[in-house]
Amino acid sequence: MKTLVRVMGSRSLLAILVALVAPAAGASGSEAGHGHATGTKLSPDEAIAEMKRGNERFVKGELVSAKADLKVRKSLVGGQKPHTIVLSCSDSRVAPELVFDKGLGEIFPIRVAGNVISSQGTASIEYAVEHLGARALVVMGHESCGAVKAALDTPVGKSAGSFDLDNLVSAIRPAIDNSRGIASHDKKIRAPVLANVHSVACGLVERSKIIRDAVVSGRLKIAPSIYSLETGKVDFMDLKKDCAPKAH
Repeated sequence: MKTLVRVMGSRSLLAILVALVAPAAGASGSEAGHGHATGTKLSPDEAIAEMKRGNERFVKGELVSAKADLKVRKSLVGGQKPHTIVLSCSDSRVAPELVFDKGLGEIFPIRVAGNVISSQGTASIEYAVEHLGARALVVMGHESCGAVKAALDTPVGKSAGSFDLDNLVSAIRPAIDNSRGIASHDKKIRAPVLANVHSVACGLVERSKIIRDAVVSGRLKIAPSIYSLETGKVDFMDLKKDCAPKAH
């Protein structure tokens, strides 16, 4: 996607991740081998439904997964099979484990300002899909996102403050160019955040063969979403039809 910043080398990085995170010798299951992991027993739709139920509990203040007891920790020593990957913003108010009421081993969170695409983030998603068998990928933005606001407020040709901040703004800006001036009637900048979320979701499908093949085969479902800081509710959306991969 021309509107996204591409960083080369994610496949080689994936190999490094597999070597570093793979279970110890003697671990059973497909995590220790090659090819597609068996992963969770949930289907992609069931994984999304489980995330929605967890968010409903969070909204009501009825969390059940916050306590990680000794039995749970010990059960995860030999490996992990998270059912859902969550790519979300680093904002301290948007913690995926709490927002979706999930405990150790249930989700594979990846957090970066503006939930933007990076080589490292893409490789992490690929690892979770290919070697851990994750069934869903939730790309979650949030209202009043500071990274999106910076992209809206920084004039083209001006610096956001540093080389890396400029790269962050550049990754977000193409998706939200049509949203400039929107803050006058959209204080929560919900529309630009959603535009960025959909751009990231589509960009991951386009840049990664591993992610694209998993979606085409039905092993993975991508769910763009947006979080409300006020209510705690996550609104889920379908992947846009014009960026959904087609089987060949």
